[in-house]
Amino acid sequence: MQSILNLSKTNKLILAALAFLAVLAFGSGRAHAATLNVSGGCTLPIAINSVNAGSNQSGCTAAVSPSGYGTNDTITIPAGMITLTADLPAITESVTIQGAGMGQTVISGDSGLYAPFNIESPNDNIRLKGMTIVEFFGAGIWNDGGALTLENIEVDGGEAQSDSGPLWGLWLGNSQGVDNSITTNNLYIHDLASTSGIVYGIQTQLQDGLSSTIDISNTTISNLTNSGGDVFGFLVMGVGTVNSRIVNTTIDNLEAAHTAIGFANVGGANSSDS
Repeated sequence: MQSILNLSKTNKLILAALAFLAVLAFGSGRAHAATLNVSGGCTLPIAINSVNAGSNQSGCTAAVSPSGYGTNDTITIPAGMITLTADLPAITESVTIQGAGMGQTVISGDSGLYAPFNIESPNDNIRLKGMTIVEFFGAGIWNDGGALTLENIEVDGGEAQSDSGPLWGLWLGNSQGVDNSITTNNLYIHDLASTSGIVYGIQTQLQDGLSSTIDISNTTISNLTNSGGDVFGFLVMGVGTVNSRIVNTTIDNLEAAHTAIGFANVGGANSSDS
């Protein structure tokens, strides 16, 4: 066998070209990813808009690997409180939003004026990790998309508002026409209170013929009260299929003027004249 040290100049050039093509082939299979750090002019809304657009928006400059935004983008939020001045932009692309930890990174809707996380990403994976959501309007997390993972998330409804409408810790729907899923680990929803409407810890709303996969573990839903209506700790309703796994989950201290239910499954049926 000829030693590489004795290869001709032509052979060495061919070998180098083949090696370069191999690197290109290997690199092309890697998922592109961008990391944005919420700091200074790179606010959380601008970071979300950057991921949605797949390009840096004014104020944010992402660290990218290998060459740009892709399917594994990450937004990191340091410890401290972010008080919203408007509803957060809807999330429409895959992203991991990583806080410093439950009780350390706090997203505030400013005394119930603004809605935090609204997910409208039908086919992508959204991951929220390590944060507390407080003082929100309507729902702490509203997911009308595909796959959602929540890890080390606290939804504190102590000062949440709903304008006399429903109040949710987490709403999961699929009105965009795709099956969806939710996976939780160490989720804490608590102290949602209303004098009207309905209070939900978690609600899953199925559309006709679609399905939800629900994998909930190490989750607590507690202290939900409604002096003028109903309270549901966990409600599944609609026409569809639910595949669920619920372990190490506690629903505690529900108080309502009318009905207080820990777990409920309300189904439906379609009919026609034909």
